[in-house]
Amino acid sequence: MSNNDMFFLKKIFVAILFFTIYSNSLANAEIWPNIISNFSVENASSDPAIPIDWLNKKEWTNDALFKYPINWQDWNRALQAEIKSYSNGDAKWYFKPVTVTPRSSYIFSDYYQSNVQTTVTIEYTSVNWIISTINLWTLPPSRGWTKFSKTFTVPANASKMTVFHRINKIWFLKTDNFSLSLASFWQNDTTPPLVAISSPLKNSVLSGAIQLSAIANDNKAVSSVNFFIDDVSFGSGLLWSWSNSYSLLIDTSAISNGLHVIRAEATDTSNNSSASANVNVNVDNSPPDIIPPIVSIASPLSWSILTWATTLNIETTDIWGIAFVHYSVSNGTDDIVWQLTKAPYIIQISPGALKNGSHVITVYAQDLAGNIGNASPITYFTDYTPDTNQNFILNPSFETWSWGLPDHWFHGIWWNNSGSFVYPVTWIDWGSAAEVTLNSYVDWDAKWYFEDVEVLSGATYVYSDKYKSTTWSIITARYTYNDWSGTMAYVDLVSLPASENWTTSTQIFTIPANVNKVTVFHLINSMGTLSIDDTSLKLYSTGSINDPNVFNNWMVSLTFDDGWSSHYDNALPILENANIKGGFYIITNEMKNSVNENRILNPSLEIQTSWNLPTNWNKSQTGDNDAVFSYPVQWVSWGNAIKVEITSYTNWEAAWKSSNNTVASNEPYNFSDQYISDVPTKVTLVYTMNNDSTQTIDLGVVPASATWSLASFTFTPPTNVESLTVYHSLISSGSLITDDYHLDLAQDYMNTAQVKEIYNAGHEIWPHSRTHPFLTTISNEEVINEISWSRQDLLDLGIIPSDTFVYPYWEYNSSVVQIAKDAGYIGARSVNEGYNTKVSDKYGLQIQQVNSLTTPQQWELWTQSAMENKKWLILMFHQIDYQNDEYWAKTEDLKSYVDYLVTNNIPVVTLKQGIELMSQ
Repeated sequence: MSNNDMFFLKKIFVAILFFTIYSNSLANAEIWPNIISNFSVENASSDPAIPIDWLNKKEWTNDALFKYPINWQDWNRALQAEIKSYSNGDAKWYFKPVTVTPRSSYIFSDYYQSNVQTTVTIEYTSVNWIISTINLWTLPPSRGWTKFSKTFTVPANASKMTVFHRINKIWFLKTDNFSLSLASFWQNDTTPPLVAISSPLKNSVLSGAIQLSAIANDNKAVSSVNFFIDDVSFGSGLLWSWSNSYSLLIDTSAISNGLHVIRAEATDTSNNSSASANVNVNVDNSPPDIIPPIVSIASPLSWSILTWATTLNIETTDIWGIAFVHYSVSNGTDDIVWQLTKAPYIIQISPGALKNGSHVITVYAQDLAGNIGNASPITYFTDYTPDTNQNFILNPSFETWSWGLPDHWFHGIWWNNSGSFVYPVTWIDWGSAAEVTLNSYVDWDAKWYFEDVEVLSGATYVYSDKYKSTTWSIITARYTYNDWSGTMAYVDLVSLPASENWTTSTQIFTIPANVNKVTVFHLINSMGTLSIDDTSLKLYSTGSINDPNVFNNWMVSLTFDDGWSSHYDNALPILENANIKGGFYIITNEMKNSVNENRILNPSLEIQTSWNLPTNWNKSQTGDNDAVFSYPVQWVSWGNAIKVEITSYTNWEAAWKSSNNTVASNEPYNFSDQYISDVPTKVTLVYTMNNDSTQTIDLGVVPASATWSLASFTFTPPTNVESLTVYHSLISSGSLITDDYHLDLAQDYMNTAQVKEIYNAGHEIWPHSRTHPFLTTISNEEVINEISWSRQDLLDLGIIPSDTFVYPYWEYNSSVVQIAKDAGYIGARSVNEGYNTKVSDKYGLQIQQVNSLTTPQQWELWTQSAMENKKWLILMFHQIDYQNDEYWAKTEDLKSYVDYLVTNNIPVVTLKQGIELMSQ
């Protein structure tokens, strides 16, 4: 079975497992004896800022602020009470009072997060409507989600009750996942729980850090699940909130290579227990693969002269498997660049896709371990003269028809809209045109489009038609790929304004690699009428098109929304190393509330001892190798870096190590450094415990990199840690240079110092509101506060923000736009997808959103479309991280795209520069 097949089966298993967990979670919620309505605050009331059956209250003198929804503990939503200034009293969320049984025992629980001490208080209502309160418990601060649970007895005269989880100090309190149930529900239970291991699978091969997972159910409740390997306990699993899945992360390097047996034991709240079936696995922590793949170009032959399509056939060999094959075909002025991710690595290249003359094919392959092998380049020639006068559209002027419809044409409307298609209508050329009307609009579009025509992959085409319309319309190309499934991709070519008279639209675009068919939609996605006629699709001839609405030169902008800490940790080093300027949109309240401190002393190695060594750093060599240490060497941040080099290697490692750093137990930390290495290297964490013992954990191996790259890991120190050090080591013959070390508490957003550092590096800083609200749902005064005062927040820091704004979410209207104009902004960016021309709305600039699902092919497709049509492509990013979240972009993908921009000399502008070019 191939690696791709294994990956596909794993994806199916994860999907089935998630569905099982989710289904069982719902089942558990139904039998759970919880008398609190909307206990997980998932359902909002008619007021979207308050959940159904919930209330909030501020007592006495403080400026409490209540937020809903916020980041969740269990499903999607949670509650927050925040006090910014305080004299007396408190603030709290609470559920509407529920009926209880006097003299009965109940169990109350919730999950909470707070940086200050908080109090849980019960409010009783008697049968005579007399209100009384009793403090149930005082809780310590907790930066992570922590469960509180307490049993109590209802007084004799009480008929109803609610619970206040109160904050009475300056800071915040987040709560979620509330439960109130009769204690008797848990008594007299003799039924043991059921438990089964869900991961790893039977006969799996394990290495490095892995997650053990088990699903456990009980007629009452499971209290713990313990995992055993060869009858030795490895610890208790953590429960996924509101599910029945328990997980434990272990390091298999602590286990000998070979066959092992895993089982799980579950215990319920009545101390009944049971064990799962055994799962046999094979542990293999063999040394990492450092052998690059072998790659060669089988065809075309070197120095061929071709007048027909070229078959590029790439052959590869690797022990562990190929991740992708990257190829480039170039004659120095124009290129075809693409990646293939599965065999066979064959591509058809039309001779018309490149200028006539000599072309160089370069190919490299990367294996699953990150090793890269290069093929010997091939040079070949093309001599091809295409017919640029042929119109590939059949019946381009709608002159022939059958059964009341034009031959070779189709129309389509999404079912949630209502509209009509009329043919023939008033003509512009011979006798007929086609019309579409949308009478009501919900989503998507309605359009006319011609029958798919065959095209040359890599060739440039020009599409034109004549249209008149009462609303904006869009021209979109639909590509059909030459694969077994007929994959389709859609690319918007232009947005066109309404026109009372017949107007000609002309668009130039390049057919992507592996595409063999295309059609073009002329569509509307708002209420109105569009008529089209006189359509044409021809091969592009240089100099034949002159559109005054396009830019003199195409361009790309990189924009980063919200001010996430990963922008500073991961995106900024990539941009700085490439000397590319981006733009960062800051939620200013989040920025002001963030704090940070690098725990590593002398992190950029600028301070030296009298022995010409970096202060607070030491050399470390273990095992049999001839490590040589150098300082200072070429730098990435300020002035100095450190280097270790090994010529003769047998075992162990060599590294520069920083002094031990004190940290807080059970708090997440981010470690990162910049490095250059010609071989894979390893990052290792060493804890020093309170009893002076040490614990060593390998965080991971990072691939070789000829340019400055980022190594980044997140970890949480366990209980009883006194200090730690993290070091980056050389584990084979080769060299390693490192610089710019960071060890920080993990935070969601950048702090003021980090934002100022980005600004001082020459990047644009823009306001993205104060609190990221839905601007169309708040008052004009609140909108002014969000738009104008977020700009002032930056000015107060000495940051002169760019005169541009980004609307939170997707919401803005004419009133919001006018407030942005009145605040002095020269333009604003939306999250509507598309490209920008000189006539685009400066206060509704369109974007393409980059996330974890965006492939390199899609990025290059957007870029090539902007290039061919001389448009402005704005890319929007959120988090830049390794997390498997749909809306986050991968760090390595951003680096690949930035390298692509630099390699191909693609013009990159900031948002302000782009807006200024719209007026030229």
